[in-house]
Amino acid sequence: MTTVRVLGGPGTGKTTMLVAAAADRIADGLAPDSVLLLTSAKLAAGTRAALTSRMLRAAGADLPAVREPLVRPAPSYAFAGLGTAAERAGDPRPR
Repeated sequence: MTTVRVLGGPGTGKTTMLVAAAADRIADGLAPDSVLLLTSAKLAAGTRAALTSRMLRAAGADLPAVREPLVRPAPSYAFAGLGTAAERAGDPRPR
């Protein structure tokens, strides 16, 4: 597993670099559902669309289905983790 922390001011290309790195790794054979990009809630939809578009251009019809979003805001990812933990413990998922 590789963790990368990218720092930079607004408009410096952080999201573009993130999408390019993820798409390149997926094109090299990494399973798309093993990739997680954490971003702000404001940027999540646009980042997801950019990554999907780049993957479709690279893979065409060979793009596999992905069950979970590749891009999530950090709070959404944490909440999903809490839900999974609750289910494993036999408790109801938080709302």
